[in-house]
Amino acid sequence: MESINSKPVTRVIVPTITFFDEEGHIDLKANELLIRHVIVNRADSLFLMGSTGEARFFLDKPEERRKYLELAKSTIEQYQQSPLPIIIGAYGEEPDQAIADINMCLEVIPDAALVVPPPFNNKLETYEDQIAFFEPIFNAISAPIYLYNNPDNFAGTEIPIEVVEYLKKFSNFLGIKDSSGSDDQKKHISLH
Repeated sequence: MESINSKPVTRVIVPTITFFDEEGHIDLKANELLIRHVIVNRADSLFLMGSTGEARFFLDKPEERRKYLELAKSTIEQYQQSPLPIIIGAYGEEPDQAIADINMCLEVIPDAALVVPPPFNNKLETYEDQIAFFEPIFNAISAPIYLYNNPDNFAGTEIPIEVVEYLKKFSNFLGIKDSSGSDDQKKHISLH
């Protein structure tokens, strides 16, 4: 069988929300219906567990995260006729936690690309702090990685162009999802 993610991430990328039951566990049926709906309506790529997917909830609940990813994988394999690129949000307060989260995600969906933000609760104030956080992740992981620059959701950490330029040395660094308020930075990044 062909991989579910053997095409590049392009065009219409749909971020999914995550449904929970009354006890705070993954609602398997509701999530399956949503993923099936997205597939049937021809999404080109699927973004699982991003900031709209209740990522904070999963930081301390890896069993729920795994259950959701397994459900997503089986639903995609059942309903998608051709490969569907998958992107997964991966998180950690420290590099080792992010690496462990990424490895778990890749165990379930080995060919996924990842979006990696700074920590939720620990502002990375300096260039050196950011390199110390991101570089071990890039050294440990060979899967495709995008950074996520969203200071409002991630402790006020703003990823500057200098960090982006430094991380370009890693062949698996594909780009940055920039949800910051800085149009100047977005223009600068898009020109390089």
